[in-house]
Amino acid sequence: MNKINLSGVNEIVYHEVLDNGLNIYMLPNKNVKNYYITFTTKFGACDIEFKSDKQDNYIKVPNGVAHFLEHLTFKMENGMDASDYFASLGCQANAYTSTSETCYEVYGYKNFKEALNYLLEYVQTPYYTKENVEAEKGIICEEIKMRSDNPMVKLHETINKSLFKNNNRKYQIAGTIKDVQNTTLNNILDCYNTFYHPSNMFIVITGNFNQNEASAIIYENQSNKNFGEPIKIKRKRVSEIDSVVNEYTELEANVELEKASVSLKIPIEDFKDLNLTKEELSIYVSIIINSNFGRSSEL
Repeated sequence: MNKINLSGVNEIVYHEVLDNGLNIYMLPNKNVKNYYITFTTKFGACDIEFKSDKQDNYIKVPNGVAHFLEHLTFKMENGMDASDYFASLGCQANAYTSTSETCYEVYGYKNFKEALNYLLEYVQTPYYTKENVEAEKGIICEEIKMRSDNPMVKLHETINKSLFKNNNRKYQIAGTIKDVQNTTLNNILDCYNTFYHPSNMFIVITGNFNQNEASAIIYENQSNKNFGEPIKIKRKRVSEIDSVVNEYTELEANVELEKASVSLKIPIEDFKDLNLTKEELSIYVSIIINSNFGRSSEL
């Protein structure tokens, strides 16, 4: 187990990589009473055209499949929902999908071992059938309809369409109702088998727990499973223009207060002299933007 010293905040992150490629990051904190665990795959809404190193042709799936798969993963073969079991432990479980990742989370004050073990179990032993795919379509379509009435969601979606011409970020994370209706079991299986290998996933644990105990729980759980050899994933890249699609867009809606959003499209080449990864650059830019324009800024 490696130690990563965060000198600025006097903290230590424990890191290890299992034989199956799963990355584990742990930050114990005895000053709190609860724990928080996330199990994340590097698979998000933008990943709609991809292939493995063992495939000649790209697979293309409808928009929103990552979010659809997130919903289905909670469904268990015994008819239960995974969140019901966590509730019986006195924990809370949830999940979210972003443009680049799908994250399953659980947090609580007790039953750490059971919560951590079950988080690994339900994500890594999915139960996908044509029946539950069809049944879930109605639920997701209703969710899309509900979000379409949310002014902030509408604002966010509109500004993405104004920014991007070809990049998949212009689409809704959940897709459209048509995307959901066109999603098949094969789409779900293609995505799961490609992106849910441990080598494409990582666990982060924070809060009140023992890192050695957590490591032992994960190791025992993973040693009983066979995931096959890791695969190299190639995502089909699209060429994006430097300029925005629309410099100004105005929407009309029934709101109490008018809302505004401003976005900048900055070519990543402008930062090449900084010698940063895309992830590091994203963090730096986020800090700069929030410091100058966030809710606690002078503005």
